[in-house]
Order: sequence, then structure tokens, then C-alpha cells
Amino acid sequence: MCVIMKFTDSLPKKEMLEQAEDMNKDGGGIAWIEDGHVRWEKGMHVTSVFIMDIIKKEKIQLPIIVHFRIATHGAIDTPLCHPFAISGKIDETLSSGRDPEGVLFHNGIWRDYKEVALKLLMNRQKAKLFDGDVSDSRVMAWLVRYMGMNYLSMIDEKVCVLTPKGIQTFGKGWTTVDKIDCSNSNFEKKQSYTTSYPNYYGGGHYNSSFQDNYRSKQIDQLEQKMNALSKLDKNVGKQKEKESKKLNKIDEVEKEIMERTINKHKKSKATLDDYEDTYSKMPLIPEDALENYNTWQEWCLMQELERQGDHNN
Repeated sequence: MCVIMKFTDSLPKKEMLEQAEDMNKDGGGIAWIEDGHVRWEKGMHVTSVFIMDIIKKEKIQLPIIVHFRIATHGAIDTPLCHPFAISGKIDETLSSGRDPEGVLFHNGIWRDYKEVALKLLMNRQKAKLFDGDVSDSRVMAWLVRYMGMNYLSMIDEKVCVLTPKGIQTFGKGWTTVDKIDCSNSNFEKKQSYTTSYPNYYGGGHYNSSFQDNYRSKQIDQLEQKMNALSKLDKNVGKQKEKESKKLNKIDEVEKEIMERTINKHKKSKATLDDYEDTYSKMPLIPEDALENYNTWQEWCLMQELERQGDHNN
């Protein structure tokens, strides 16, 4: 879970930046408006100290957008740090640059980015996917070039775009930390107290270190889950294998449907017999199953369950 911080009324404070960086250690980024363009600096070198120094050195004026990343898609490197230029005229993987249209910051995990990108590539012959590392956020900025910025309001993701004219914000769940609009408050260090009454282990006391690092918690939880799984009996292993096979079969159905869809775009190379032969081997797909990704997943799962039922009988 990354974090976006929008500084519109006051400059960043070192303590707040340090807290955000400590929770999101996979690179940082900063963007501001300058001479009718949006300038950015991003990468593994963009730390809280770097941000404070560059604001002073460049005499950066408000508004300022700051981002610290936790990698959920793609490599941990400078090209996939935020922000991403949206004009397509500038290499958005560079550690610094200027874009005439603006830059995009994203907080969250956009699970549907592959499906949306594939549909665009199939329906627009001139569309070309970028080279290099891929992440959901980089794809999102790439899609803005073809679909316009308003499409960001349709995907329910927390996104901030800084343009030469100002800030545009999308998505729900934004919050305020120290009077600064942020995409989340997970980085905020909160004081917590134990009970003020004596207990079995001794008297109550003030605890200022209860708020652990978010990433450390994730690692600890993962280790606990792995240790628990190692103690389970063979039946759990068989169940996991069964679930894996089920998912693989669903993937096979999706792959075959995708191939059939691609073939529809090659009518000049196919015959009516080819289509009839393909449809005869495939189950009839109701229109409501193709409404969105979730209904499609449910339909695939129902097909698999029906096949299992036929096999068991």
C-alpha cells in the first residue's frame, strides 16, 4: 500500500515525510508545477531528506505532490517509482523530467489493468504498449493517453494527477493527516496505551512503540502463515492441489475464449466452418456472463463445478 500526499497549503515537514518513507521503502517521487510544465523527480534516491533538500534548492512552490511506494506489481527500481508522465511525449521511466500535460500518482492495487490494456490493444490498431517493466500504475498512465483522464473516475482507484493547471483527484477513501490530504494514514505514528490498571503481568504503563512498521507486520504474518501451513496434514496438501487444478482449468477456458475472440478479428482468414467448429466445442456463453470481469469469473467457476458434477456421477 503506497501513499500519496498532496501539499497545497503548506510545505512538507521532515517528520511526516520520514514516517511515510519508513512505511513505504520501495522508492519515492515528487512533482511540482514550473513554467507551464509539471516537473518530477523519482527513484530509489528520492528519500525524505532528498525531498526537503530539493524543495529548498529549487525553491519549489505549492502545490507539491509526494509519493512513497510499496511494490505490489513489477520490480523495485526507479522506472516503476511514481509519478508517470501522461502525455506520451516524455519517457516516464526517467528519474527526472518535465511533461506538458502532467503526471500520475496511484495508491492501491488495480487488479483489472491487464484486461483493460488487452481490450484497448485489440480494439485500437495504432495502440502500442510501452517497453520495459510493467506495473498496474504505469499501465494506468499509459491508458490515459488513449482514453482520456475521465476514465480514472470509472475504475474506483485512488489516483492523483498533477497538471500545469492544478491537481485532479480520483477515487474514494482519502483522508487527512496533520491537515494534509493523503491517500491513507497507515504511515501515521499513533501513541497507544495499555490499561491503566494493574494486571497479572504488572502495572499498566504508557507504550509509545506499539505501532510497528507496516512491512515488518506483513513479513511476520507471512512467516506465521507459512509455519502454520507446514504443520498441516497431507489432506490440506491434497486440497490445495485440487484447488490449483480447478484454477488451471478455469485459465484454460479463459485462454480458449480469448483465442476465439482474437479469431473473430481475423474473419478474412477464417471460414464459416471454422467458426461453427469452434462454437460446437464450446459451451454457449450467456450475454450477462460477459458484462464484466466478476460475472465472467463466476460463469467459468460454474462451468467447472458442473463438469466436476458430471464426472463424479
